[in-house]
Amino acid sequence: MKKALLLALISFTSNQVISQVINIQVGTAISKLDWTVEDIPGQPSVFGVDESAYAEPILGLSAFIGVDYFDHKYYNLSTNIGYIQKGGQYTVDYVLYTSVKKAQLHYLSLNTSLDLKLPVTESISPFLSFGPRIDFLSSHEGEIIENLSGKNTGELDKLMYGCHLGAGAKYSLQKIQFGVRFDYYFNFTHIANYEWSRKHVTYGYGNGTLKDHTYSINLVVGYKL
Repeated sequence: MKKALLLALISFTSNQVISQVINIQVGTAISKLDWTVEDIPGQPSVFGVDESAYAEPILGLSAFIGVDYFDHKYYNLSTNIGYIQKGGQYTVDYVLYTSVKKAQLHYLSLNTSLDLKLPVTESISPFLSFGPRIDFLSSHEGEIIENLSGKNTGELDKLMYGCHLGAGAKYSLQKIQFGVRFDYYFNFTHIANYEWSRKHVTYGYGNGTLKDHTYSINLVVGYKL
């Protein structure tokens, strides 16, 4: 009896693990920066910075490859690795022309999520998704980003921790799946946390934080093994 139960458990677990979907996600990341900063101690406020800078959203690339596993009618787990672009921009109006200043950060992102499915037919399943996430900074551009990078002040964090909260829908056609998903990248840490010191005088800002607000919209294509 024990052997039969053990074999049944192994068979069930194996079937659940084998029931996998390899998927590719490609879409757009919508991101803006939230720059909170104080004036330099002992300096008049004119030496501060515009906290609204980089608050205009930019469009970037979001691309992931991953696998759905423990695939059940009402849930599955999903692990994905890929690339996402974050950042922001602002517009400066001069007398003769307008200039757009951008800050961009490029991340390698790894996440695992629980997808809760709400099937409406055998083929169509809306879902809610949530799970932990870690982002590794690979490169960056932009004045404020360069000023906070390791080569200048050492305040730019290489790792970001957080979670992603998402929703979407899947359409299954035999072994092929099509879908769309929307995700919000909620962060537990910031792009940078810095304290004023003499090394910051050149850049004209005091204590502050730099964080992002990022969403993504991805199309998904999957193949069931």
